[in-house]
Amino acid sequence: MITAGVPSLPSGFSRLSACRSSRSIHCGWLIYTLDLPNELAFGMVPLGLVGLNACRRRLAADIRDPLVRSLLVGPAAVLVWNLAWLAVVLSYSGQALLPFRTPP
Repeated sequence: MITAGVPSLPSGFSRLSACRSSRSIHCGWLIYTLDLPNELAFGMVPLGLVGLNACRRRLAADIRDPLVRSLLVGPAAVLVWNLAWLAVVLSYSGQALLPFRTPP
């Protein structure tokens, strides 16, 4: 078996992340399918914050786990890398990364 030497995630972490992922996918799918205004997608941010607040103790316990923490480093590095390249591209095109700041 390929995954014989790979340790598994805590069961609560995988259930928690799968539940949140499917909820956001369903909300996005409904907005697209029902041809609702795209601005409704911003409502998923407070929905996610409420979900994080509801499970904050379990999430904090999962983040203290060294395996989970090491698995979160990769996506965080990719996020920072992409935001840095976005800032470079926007600055060369004469636009600002943040809407309230304009380049000189």
